[in-house]
Amino acid sequence: MNQDANGNSFTLAAFLITVGVTALLGAIDGGVTAQMSGQNFWKGFAAGAIGGAVGGAINYFLPGAGNLLGRAASTMIYDITNEIFQTGTFDINNLGIYIADTIMDVGLSMLYLDKVGSIASSFISAAVGGTIDAGVDILQTELYFSPKAQQRIRGKKRRELIQFV
Repeated sequence: MNQDANGNSFTLAAFLITVGVTALLGAIDGGVTAQMSGQNFWKGFAAGAIGGAVGGAINYFLPGAGNLLGRAASTMIYDITNEIFQTGTFDINNLGIYIADTIMDVGLSMLYLDKVGSIASSFISAAVGGTIDAGVDILQTELYFSPKAQQRIRGKKRRELIQFV
């Protein structure tokens, strides 16, 4: 058993379990939200696994405020990686929506991460937090990012503009 910079005990097994749990939950989240958005499930699954693993590692080594940093990193990495996996390229013009998604995720996470982060076991904390994060992402996708939501949002704006003129 080793200790991290804060004097907390560190074992490779606990770290790997924590990262594995967050990678799996991120993968499921990424695959489901990609499919809801009309994209390839498996490419979203892979992007979600990468984002989840990075977020889990940050949460493990930086408990407390690291939960928000992990959530932010996980969201941004997923968004960019998923775009690259889905399209083969990265369009810098999409960065604004990824920043908005990250702000929305971190803002919503502030409602529960202090409670989840206080769970003594790092991998149980990761599992609970990852499950809640996935639920939040799926709900956001349904409300804002799915083709049906985009049609509703864009159609509404168009009607409002026509009524304004």
